[in-house]
Amino acid sequence: MNESHLTTEVTENTELIKNANDLTEIVIGCAIEVHRALDQGLLESAYEICLCRELSLRGISFARQVAMRVEYKGVKLDSRWGF
Repeated sequence: MNESHLTTEVTENTELIKNANDLTEIVIGCAIEVHRALDQGLLESAYEICLCRELSLRGISFARQVAMRVEYKGVKLDSRWGF
């Protein structure tokens, strides 16, 4: 095996993981900040809009309520229309 090839591959994967971990840490921090500011008991939509604001304040790009198709227990569901 070519040792330099393995080193390059590991470095690229490590950088991707580091970036994903950094982004995950930021998003979790945003969610914690929203929870601290609002506490509990509100509708999900209130937390969502505040999380969007917090992400924007930190310069994180995002998309809200992206429609997606999923299969659950053998049934294909479209999140835009429900069942």
